[in-house]
Amino acid sequence: MVEAKRGLMIEHRPQLIAELYSINIQNQTDISYGILTDGFQWEFYKLYKSGICKKTRVKYLDQENIQSWEIIAGLISTLISQSYEESKELSK
Repeated sequence: MVEAKRGLMIEHRPQLIAELYSINIQNQTDISYGILTDGFQWEFYKLYKSGICKKTRVKYLDQENIQSWEIIAGLISTLISQSYEESKELSK
């Protein structure tokens, strides 16, 4: 789940977390992943079925700084890999 929003990100966190919770219920999964961004600040969420939510935050990326975007690409790649591995475990 990815949410790109304008304005204060704190105002949009409840919506993202509710959507992640809904994904856990609908897909009967133990973990769902989400990203909230305004294009400069990025927050990566991992919501467990138990209700525990973990957040990783990368703030104020410089559009010209390639290293900043490498961090974002790495985090997204990690989320995709973790999600894939978990789905393989569930299908066994």
